[in-house]
Amino acid sequence: MDSKDDEIIEENKKLLEKWPWLEKRSIFTDKPIYEGDKKYCRTDWNDWDGSGWESIWKLFLTKLGKLWEKLPDDNFKKTFKVWDSKEKFGTLRVSLPGFTEEMEVLNWSLQKTSKYTCMSCGKQPRNSRGKRIIWLSKGWIAPYCKECAKKEFRSLKRDGYTEKGEKWQDNFNREELKGPFEVKSYSNGKYEVEIIPELEEI
Repeated sequence: MDSKDDEIIEENKKLLEKWPWLEKRSIFTDKPIYEGDKKYCRTDWNDWDGSGWESIWKLFLTKLGKLWEKLPDDNFKKTFKVWDSKEKFGTLRVSLPGFTEEMEVLNWSLQKTSKYTCMSCGKQPRNSRGKRIIWLSKGWIAPYCKECAKKEFRSLKRDGYTEKGEKWQDNFNREELKGPFEVKSYSNGKYEVEIIPELEEI
């Protein structure tokens, strides 16, 4: 192991002492996936290490940890864990075994913020008016800043996946967020819109 691995292990030891729900556990049996000291090599904290979503993932877990600490139900605190985290339709999705209203808003905030965070470098690009702007790859949807979208295109071109003469813009949809994050929910026979704060603001 190199010094980087030692740093990760030391960090995870402190994190698991503070937030035991970060330990990797089976969603089917609830048993730990790793035994002994191996559990310190990989926790939920490390799931998005090296990706552009690493910083917002760790910000989300830090805020989630603070909400977990405030839970009054000790039994729920003991069984709480992150069931799953994955990319779906260009957003970071998280499954929890139950949550408070504050946790639900936090989860929505992560999902909405991730859509406008470059999956490669972590930038959150904005246009000249300060509105969020992102380039979403077609086919397998993933969000990129302009520079990383061009790199992704060059990579596809090198691998022979693009047509001759095609421009990088042909492989991406440019999306601009003109307002705040919104979540639509259906209740009482109509859609209601809820404004969700940015992850950094919660």
